[in-house]
Amino acid sequence: MEKLGFYQFDDFLIDPVRRQLCRAGIPVPVPQKAFQLLLYLVTNPRRLLTKRELMSAVWPKSFVEEANLTQSIFLLRKALSEQPGQARYIVTVPGEGYQFAANPVFTEVADSLPVSAQAESRPSVDESAAAFPGGAAVQNAVWEVVGRSTHPQRILLAVGIALLFSAAASLCIWYLRQKPKPTLLGNVVLATFENSTGDPAFDAALNQGLSAELEQSPNLGVISDARIAQTMKLMARPAQASLTPNLARQVCERTGSAALIEGSVAKLGSQYVLGLRALQCRTGDVLAQDQETADSKEHVLRALGIAAGKLRRRLGESLPSLQKYDAPPQDITTGSLDALEAYGLGIQAQVRGDCLPAIAFFKKAIADDPEFAMAYSHLGVCDSSQEGVDATRRAYDLRGRVSDRERLYLESHYEQYATGNLSAARKILETWSETYPHDGDPGPNLLKLYLTTGEYERALPLVETIVKNSPGTPTGNAARLATTLMFLNRTEEAKAVLMDALAHHVDSPVHHYYLYEIYFLQNDSAAMASEASYVRSQPGWDGNMLELESVTASYFGKFALARSLNNQAVQAVMREQNSEDAAGYLGEAALQEALAGNSIVAQQKAKAALALSNSSGVESLAGMADALAGDRVEGQHIAEDMSKRYPTDTLAQIAAATINACGLLGKGKSHEEARRAVEALAPASPYMMSGNLSMVPLYTLGQAYLASGQTNEAAAAFRTILDHRGVTRNYIVGPLARLSLAKAEEQAGDLSKARDDYNEFHRIWRDADIPLTSASLVEGPVSAEALAPVRRMRGLRGSPRAE
Repeated sequence: MEKLGFYQFDDFLIDPVRRQLCRAGIPVPVPQKAFQLLLYLVTNPRRLLTKRELMSAVWPKSFVEEANLTQSIFLLRKALSEQPGQARYIVTVPGEGYQFAANPVFTEVADSLPVSAQAESRPSVDESAAAFPGGAAVQNAVWEVVGRSTHPQRILLAVGIALLFSAAASLCIWYLRQKPKPTLLGNVVLATFENSTGDPAFDAALNQGLSAELEQSPNLGVISDARIAQTMKLMARPAQASLTPNLARQVCERTGSAALIEGSVAKLGSQYVLGLRALQCRTGDVLAQDQETADSKEHVLRALGIAAGKLRRRLGESLPSLQKYDAPPQDITTGSLDALEAYGLGIQAQVRGDCLPAIAFFKKAIADDPEFAMAYSHLGVCDSSQEGVDATRRAYDLRGRVSDRERLYLESHYEQYATGNLSAARKILETWSETYPHDGDPGPNLLKLYLTTGEYERALPLVETIVKNSPGTPTGNAARLATTLMFLNRTEEAKAVLMDALAHHVDSPVHHYYLYEIYFLQNDSAAMASEASYVRSQPGWDGNMLELESVTASYFGKFALARSLNNQAVQAVMREQNSEDAAGYLGEAALQEALAGNSIVAQQKAKAALALSNSSGVESLAGMADALAGDRVEGQHIAEDMSKRYPTDTLAQIAAATINACGLLGKGKSHEEARRAVEALAPASPYMMSGNLSMVPLYTLGQAYLASGQTNEAAAAFRTILDHRGVTRNYIVGPLARLSLAKAEEQAGDLSKARDDYNEFHRIWRDADIPLTSASLVEGPVSAEALAPVRRMRGLRGSPRAE
């Protein structure tokens, strides 16, 4: 437990808990970083401290110039009243560093004030003076003057000095001995700053700056703008309405937050006065408050940082936490008020879903401060072009000058979305969640990662926690929970979640999109048609829905319909100039055609996809399609390109391994090639359950086992696919895994099971409208030759529809 006490040397007193320096009972103002430097010097007295050690201690995980250290030393010498060339306390060791020359003593403060020693021939020494180093000596000297003097005015002056000293010392000791209040833990709501300066630059900037300051605390989480907007909608208020104190209190109560933070800025002459106070949501009781003054507009952000730090301390945060998680404003956001204003406006636009104006604001923020890391990061989120990717990389490069919380954001975002290194992203996101348990940002990103890697059992408790902790975002919560339940084959529960959301008027096209997939799993074609019609009618959703319907048609072998729907989907997104989605739709269609053995169409679709985009996702689909369609050379070329361009991208490397395996499993494959295909898929083994590639790598592994004579292993792979319908859903891998399982069972001599699985495949493909060819992985899984064995089995004659 942190001890209450202070360090003493000469007539100076330092309280490390409240970050206060006093001299002769009078508080001495010291900037935050200078105080941290002083505390490090005091706790390492009479030892040479190198410049590197001091900079690492005061500016951890930050890249700062030596000038920062020099300036802080200058401010400390000024606070300690050192004269030029004196070096009474701080000694410069040329070329090395600094040494603290005094020998401070730490004194623990008791719960009650000590009783002062009594003097025999004069009044007792004031207890505050006795508790303060040198205080008793000062008072005693005063009383000596009183005792020797006979002049009334001199006596009065001496007594006055003693009383003033006692008052000042008492004030300082009283302040230092105040115990911290119980620690506030949980989320807080930020009311809109009350700006009476008339300067609109403060409107968005100060709220954004305060949010960044408070988000550094592991004890606190700031309710996001998106969640506030959703809560305002539930309150029948405009989503972008100004969050007045009264309205903020209502939001605070509805979101179950721990406190409301109000801020104000006013101008007095040439100075600016900033006030912060934390209030209990329900009662409005003041929990903590602080006020700071800035001597100019340029120093307002610095004053805001000081006020936020003191507010955190008064809300119970420990000194070690403050020292570790307390980067100055210029490091966590920007030192430019104009840049922060533009950034705040960009965040507001981003929350509204208006990415075009958001991009303009973020670019304006970067123009005002070219080293504004978070502006680059949010630009990367909004801009899906190469410029956005470059912005994400630039943000990552600037991570040395941000807060610890923002560093975790930048690093996880960079690994998850720029490099695609899911293993690295996972470690960072899990650290972020543990360090900042009240932060709402890492949870959804970690959930997305778990779903991407196929860790559905781990995803469920996480999404349940997200839903519990963020009741103000019901739309996103319902979609996340329903998706996770669907992946776990808990289809009826997933449906109930979405229907409950709709019953409470929480509606979104994405809910109906998922309901379509759920109804597919429940074989309810009428409900599917209804949901598809609704989603297509929603602005910006027709392309998504048409593509999903195209995938469903392929599942049933209706490729004429699938191609028509795919073409319509591509045209829909191209009208919106969305070539990336169009390329993805074409690549998806190419892979499905190739899996069914439609080689010519598959290669045409793959070529068209690559003409629009060479992103890792598109190359993955086109490469697998080409390899499956028999174009081993083109597939190998794409795999090599992906390995070179995306060396750490987890999904890209899985796709490259699958492409190589597909090339080895072409027509005329040998047992040796099949064995090598199994080996080629080894890097993909931890991610076989991933829904991102619709379990195609696992399907390919099953084919490799089958081709190498390992029928038991092949059957296990295909059964795994069939046992996870919530993952494959309406993808063609489902029925093809059924047919491949039948073939594995036939080779193993289990003719009864083989007959049942052949019949089930025929039931699904009874209305297939494509010519049955023989160019797919299983040497014609939908070909007449492949189906011939089932007709020789007892009890099966003719068409399966006759049974």
